[in-house]
Parts: sequence; structure tokens; C-alpha cells
Amino acid sequence: MSIEKKDVEADVIDIAKLQQTKVLLIDDDRTTRRMVSMAIGDFCNLEQAIDAKAAKSKFEEFAPNLVFLDLDLPDESGHNLLKWILENQPKTDVVLFSAHCDEENIKMAKDNGALAYVKKPFNPSHMIYHVHNASRLQVYRGQ
Repeated sequence: MSIEKKDVEADVIDIAKLQQTKVLLIDDDRTTRRMVSMAIGDFCNLEQAIDAKAAKSKFEEFAPNLVFLDLDLPDESGHNLLKWILENQPKTDVVLFSAHCDEENIKMAKDNGALAYVKKPFNPSHMIYHVHNASRLQVYRGQ
């Protein structure tokens, strides 16, 4: 089996597109932010916010394709911020992640428009999967 030039070029284009994917991580826990940054920082354009107020400002200036949103923020519920994000930019993919993985929170997240719900502590491959998926959706949506 040989690798053709067009196969290699396709992979390079995909990696380049993946790295252009804008991801906003919203979490007040410094350790979580560092771990997420280590897991996905090389695969995307990553910005961070520590609370809802900072997130709203960063969201408007950064215009992310994907948001990883902690459920428990110090100044506002992650569920409320999810609604705000999707009201302001409905094509943004939002993945809630939290240690609180009870059925009520998961159902509420899905009902409010979350793409997925990732349990903390998270598996880095799950985070990378969502970045890759957001990158593919960008192409599909023509963004």
C-alpha cells in the first residue's frame, strides 16, 4: 500500500483547518483549564474565561466555533450561559462538562441545545473528538 500525494495533502489541510477551529473554554478551576489546554491546545485556537462575565466578553470578540462550558461558574449557571450563547450565535457548538452528571443536568443541557455533555474528570480524547467534530462542521456550514 502506497501513500499518494493527494492523501497527504488532504491530511495537511485537515490539520490546518483543525488548528483554525476557535475554541472557548469557560471554567473557573485553574487546574481544569490547564489540563484542557494541555489536551487540546495544539489542535485548535484556544481562548479561556474564568466566569460568565469574562466569557460573554470573550465570546463576542473571539466568535468561537466550539465552547467547552463548565456547569458551575461563580457568577452564573452554565445552563443560563448556554442559553445566552445559543441566542447570540446559534451555530456555535457547546459542550457542557461537569462533575455533576445526574440525569436532570444532562437532560436540561440537551434541552437547552448543548451538543454533548462530558463528565469530569474528562478523557482528553473526548475533548479532541469535539474539536475535530467542530472543525468538520465549520466546513459543512461554510464558515
